[in-house]
Amino acid sequence: MIEYIDKNTEYRMSELFNKARTLLRNRTTYQVGLLQARVYRVLKQKTNGILAPFGISSLHFAMLGLLKEKKEGLMLQDIAQALGVEPPFVSELLRTLTKCGWVVTVANPKDKRAKVAELTPDGLAFLVSTERHTREHIRPLLTGISPGDIATYLSVLEKISKNADRQSINESHE
Repeated sequence: MIEYIDKNTEYRMSELFNKARTLLRNRTTYQVGLLQARVYRVLKQKTNGILAPFGISSLHFAMLGLLKEKKEGLMLQDIAQALGVEPPFVSELLRTLTKCGWVVTVANPKDKRAKVAELTPDGLAFLVSTERHTREHIRPLLTGISPGDIATYLSVLEKISKNADRQSINESHE
């Protein structure tokens, strides 16, 4: 069902689209790339600073998060793909997290020759408390940004990621 949009709302929407068009027109690809890289570095530096006392990095933390999402565990090649790294590097990450007592490897119930990494209860507790602590330290970076803007930002990142996955699939079939 299409609802009537009053002239004032229509004008504000038009103004918003014009601002977006102007913003995009006035930014070069390299400027956008530099901005993305700077924000990534700042967030990674903050996160790694929080994680350093525990002897882990943001990639270790991301791996813990992946394992939290998949309670049945993940095979190493699936972790590698999700993190965008090579499987031997996942083995290194796994060694560190296993030494901390946050992850265990078990035989894959579907294929006994393969191993699956699983989050331990201590790993889950660490992940939850560190997530809370990390958010508190990142919060000042979000000053002046509305929840709607953050939601839009995350939505755009998800769409770009899905488009990249689709493009990768299409290129592999060519």
